[in-house]
Amino acid sequence: MHRRTFNAATLSMVLACRPARAASAIAALSGAGVTFSIPKGWITEDYPDGQALSMMLLDATNSVDASMMVELFSDDFPQSPEVCVEQMAHQRRRQHPAFRELERGMGSTAVGLTYAFIRYEIPRYNTPFLEQYIVMPVTGSTRVNVFASFDKSSSGKFLPVVSQFIQSVRITT
Repeated sequence: MHRRTFNAATLSMVLACRPARAASAIAALSGAGVTFSIPKGWITEDYPDGQALSMMLLDATNSVDASMMVELFSDDFPQSPEVCVEQMAHQRRRQHPAFRELERGMGSTAVGLTYAFIRYEIPRYNTPFLEQYIVMPVTGSTRVNVFASFDKSSSGKFLPVVSQFIQSVRITT
């Protein structure tokens, strides 16, 4: 599987050029036994290989209000979710000198899936953006990565959506 570098601004531009579709309630990553619920009102775009799905909520002017991407990713060797989160923090610090980590930790869903996460702030277009990266192990060296991004002033609206999305993930192996 190929590594995708997530950048919400780039994702928004790419998706603006591709026809998005209204989301069905449940989606899956190809051949992985990973299913999840699409947030109500969000539009989606599948990646051609079926290993990733982008989701966006558009505002009244069709600008991206919030975005999430979920991908299935395999490493050459198993890495713990905590190591993946540390690597993401390191990468974002290098890319954004104003990177500010807000929270990092572990969690579990109601069905017992464990995950690691990091929530951080970065400036984008002179606006503080909140991003969250979540890693859920699937099997061996395969994991589900979730990236969420939105204007920090909207965090009260979108953090619960991200949380509900994570709770909706199901993995059958």
